[in-house]
Amino acid sequence: MAASRNSIIAIAVVVAGTAGILVGRWLSERRVVEVTHPAAAAWNPGDEFPSFLLTSEWGDSLSTGVLLAHGGVVLFLDLECPPCSDVARKWDRAVSDGVVPVEQVVAITSQPADAMGRFRKDTGLQIALYRDPGPSFLLNGWITSFPVEVIVGSDGAVAAVNYDAAAPVDEAALHAALAASR
Repeated sequence: MAASRNSIIAIAVVVAGTAGILVGRWLSERRVVEVTHPAAAAWNPGDEFPSFLLTSEWGDSLSTGVLLAHGGVVLFLDLECPPCSDVARKWDRAVSDGVVPVEQVVAITSQPADAMGRFRKDTGLQIALYRDPGPSFLLNGWITSFPVEVIVGSDGAVAAVNYDAAAPVDEAALHAALAASR
């Protein structure tokens, strides 16, 4: 009786230990980025938005200068951050509602192509999603938290920066920034 009781205890310890390891691994793979709002980006309205190289999910290279030649919205996202998913969906709705053309919304991440594909599938994303392979935006200290939305005017200058995932699309600021490109 004591031997079978000890065996049951040993099996329970092994099962609990294995479950703990698996849960820990699962949680570490699904980390949530802390979202902070003050001073989350290095840009202020009027600053020139930098041109840096991006790659698509399929390996195509393009610079932000080309993507934003007529102005647009840049979303800096960590693909495992729930508020980042909210921001991507918000701007996808803005595209669907005709607030902004799809080619003028660019989402940027530093995560690999497979994560980008999963994110696109999970969110049903129609807007362009690019990878900053540098990642320039992190190495240069341009972005210190996620998500960040940057409206870039048709002149290449930052028109507005938003850190609040729950804030509605500022259509007036967007249309004023993009007015020259329409």
